Amino acid sequence: MISKNGHSVIQYVSCLLAAVQSGNLEVQNWLLSQSTYIGAFSPACRGIRSIWGRDEDAYEKFVFLRDPLDRFVSGWLFVCHR
Repeated sequence: MISKNGHSVIQYVSCLLAAVQSGNLEVQNWLLSQSTYIGAFSPACRGIRSIWGRDEDAYEKFVFLRDPLDRFVSGWLFVCHR
């Protein structure tokens, strides 16, 4: 996983939307009571079919890359100056 790319937020929102779409109130309420990171990578999210599809689907995948120096400085500021 690429660090600091918003993956946990995207995973959390995807899981929450899938829970809303499926009408699973138990998972919805549990997710809303957890932090983004804990909710995103919880067993509850693995059990819900994602709105984004599965890995075996034939969708094109892409990633946005930032300048390595910019990412290094941003990561250093995030870790050392918060």
